[in-house]
Amino acid sequence: SAAERALGAAVIRLVTGLVRGLHRLEVEGAAGLPEAGAVLICPNHVSDLDPVALAAALPKAVRGRSVWVADRVRVFGHPVWRRLCRALRVFPVDETAPRDAVALAVEVLERGEAQVWFPEGWRSADGRLLPFQAGVGHVILAARAPVVPVFIEGTREVWPRDRALPRLGGRLRVIFGAPVPAEALAPGATSKRGSTIS
Repeated sequence: SAAERALGAAVIRLVTGLVRGLHRLEVEGAAGLPEAGAVLICPNHVSDLDPVALAAALPKAVRGRSVWVADRVRVFGHPVWRRLCRALRVFPVDETAPRDAVALAVEVLERGEAQVWFPEGWRSADGRLLPFQAGVGHVILAARAPVVPVFIEGTREVWPRDRALPRLGGRLRVIFGAPVPAEALAPGATSKRGSTIS
């Protein structure tokens, strides 16, 4: 609804202002993000602060058309959080029903929007990249959208997994890579729809 869109925009402005005000946020490569059309944005994951830092780093045109995913159990357990997630264009992912999450992400991309997907699925404890979950591959095969790799740095030091609240201050860095065509990631792979990436 219009009210939910207004709420979401206000929360994003607030969060973006807080991140930029409390931390030294450095952003590289954001100018290369497509302002229109489907794109799958895939960041590394080391902290609960990652989505906030990424949202603050995204250009306004991309941020406004981005759809996010969040764990159903951790984030959608309270009605207030559920309402806020709806306003922020976040949909729940249930690890017991991965096909539903993939289907929703593909639908987002087929509508020509930006889908943010953390391919590791979990926060890395030591900052090293974890193996990717299978879901991101299924999304790429089905939607054939270009993929933007993103490297987030500094969030683990500000808000590590074993700390209840984030520290104030610290440098955050978000680096956007160039969009990679699906064809370059999985040449010759066949999707469940029966077509082949050539």
